Amino acid sequence: MLTMENSHRHLKSTKLPDVGRPRTRPPGEDTILSFKVSDATVKALDAEAARMTVERGPGASKVSRTEAVKVILAKWLADRSKPRQ
Repeated sequence: MLTMENSHRHLKSTKLPDVGRPRTRPPGEDTILSFKVSDATVKALDAEAARMTVERGPGASKVSRTEAVKVILAKWLADRSKPRQ
């Protein structure tokens, strides 16, 4: 009868880093947002990015989906911050 020695017996277990609260970002540091959106939203963003590219005129760089999201969000926030009547 063959006996197999446990090949992991001599290895020490590695200590996992402590998991705690996420770090606090200093003021002014950029943050990456990540969230799921529907296919229809992606298509609408692509269409808006294409319209924004045309508005820039010939020879200008193409507007990316990410840039379109930034512009749309900034405009929406500016409109929301206006005093309401």
